[in-house]
Amino acid sequence: MKKDPVRDINKKQEWPRKRITINKTTSMAVH
Repeated sequence: MKKDPVRDINKKQEWPRKRITINKTTSMAVH
């Protein structure tokens, strides 16, 4: 199976954003 570099980069850029939004929602719920 050949890896798609563009898709890999998109995933790497996508994850941190998702993590940040999750952290924001959880921190807001905690406070």
